[in-house]
Amino acid sequence: MRITELCANWQELMDLYPSFKCLRANPSRIFTEGSLKALYPALNSTELGTVMALFGSTAQEVATLRHDLATLIGVGKGSNGLTAQMPSFVAKFSFDHVAWMNDPMFISKMCTCVNHARALGTAVVNAFSAQTDSIDYRVLCEAMKFHFLVGPDDDTWDDIRQRMIITRTGLAGSFRLAATAKDTDFAGYVNTKAASTNFPQSPNTISWRDGYNRELVSGSIHIDYGLFKTPPIATARGTGYLLKQLTIAAIIFHEATHRWVQTDDDSGYLWEAPYHRAYPDVRLNNADCYAWVAASVWLGRVIKSETDPEVMM
Repeated sequence: MRITELCANWQELMDLYPSFKCLRANPSRIFTEGSLKALYPALNSTELGTVMALFGSTAQEVATLRHDLATLIGVGKGSNGLTAQMPSFVAKFSFDHVAWMNDPMFISKMCTCVNHARALGTAVVNAFSAQTDSIDYRVLCEAMKFHFLVGPDDDTWDDIRQRMIITRTGLAGSFRLAATAKDTDFAGYVNTKAASTNFPQSPNTISWRDGYNRELVSGSIHIDYGLFKTPPIATARGTGYLLKQLTIAAIIFHEATHRWVQTDDDSGYLWEAPYHRAYPDVRLNNADCYAWVAASVWLGRVIKSETDPEVMM
């Protein structure tokens, strides 16, 4: 993929990835003639001196650029092979799914499900500020009681509201969606990785191999891309589970809470017994609780199990 296919100009690319600012000498040449995939091999250690001389960059700057470029184009261990710009989000494809990039039904389903997840966030955030006698607020209260075991008078009510707002805001912006690894049984996940920015040493940073103190942050939202096929060919939980669009949107929202508010899965998933036995303090950080409250509010009734007709086909 050429740099010009990702951004309209060099400044836009640097705004997305500040590490590109280290290419101080004649960056327009790289932007117009080079490509992301062609640039990456030049950043390997065997050619590092040439790159440093050509662009007037330090070794540390080039190391950071190499890390960001690998993330951007999807190369290296555990990453995806190709990157495509979708409306308001970036989709990363593994080589196993590269043919799906040219499948209009697949792309349409992916965009529809992402927008549906955004709609869940909008619905639940709006419900928190709705009139107390409205249907939306009533469904919100019922869903919060079922999934979080809390009500409007509980101390954690506003904490949950704030996390819903942050998640909705994150989904509304530009983010990276990636395919799950082919050997996973999860419908989705979010990995933790080190950011490229150099932070002061603190308990929230890790000393990275390039010498930078990097803050640990959540990476791309990984989703089983089989869910975007028509009909879905989900591999999570075994072949044969066909999930409805609302459920796929809820999975994206679930992973978005991992991405932006660092939730966990400690009390399990909707279809598991521990989910329904967990105490409120454990549920507060459980991603599935957020996803199914949001989905319930959007649907207009409380979803209580995987046997709900809106969950599976």
